[in-house]
Amino acid sequence: MKRKRGQLPTSDFFLGIMFVIFFVLYFAPFIVSEDRSLGASRELGSVRLKANTVLDTLINSQGTPKNWSRKFFETPGVASKTAGELDEQRLWELNASNYSLVKRGLGAEGIEFNFTVPAAGLYYPSSQDWYAKLPNQTAVYRTKRIAAINGSLVEVILYAW
Repeated sequence: MKRKRGQLPTSDFFLGIMFVIFFVLYFAPFIVSEDRSLGASRELGSVRLKANTVLDTLINSQGTPKNWSRKFFETPGVASKTAGELDEQRLWELNASNYSLVKRGLGAEGIEFNFTVPAAGLYYPSSQDWYAKLPNQTAVYRTKRIAAINGSLVEVILYAW
């Protein structure tokens, strides 16, 4: 059988098409999976940025106004006159404050958070078992800083999701 130039036998054509179809079907789940994880990564990046901002604002600022109370504040802050030195009275004012007002004051809309100073027994806005109450498959970002209370160094942790 003599072939003319530029002609492809039907069996070669179908074999090529089957290869392309197999290739697409085999790798499609990996491509879709990468898109999902990329979206989750972007979302966690946004949570990470807000969480770091919230924690830095809380421990490095006295808040606005400087003599804020649980009933009146624009931005809460738990630092004493020196950034990184925590004021116990402000910590307990924060602990007694309305969570949604604190979130708005800190610019934390779009995330949920838990602020803890374990050495002082402070778990805001809930108790130590907050983690058990999270929905399944929730990615939680944890950030921490070292601060001082009454001259003692303590770990300050913020969990955000």
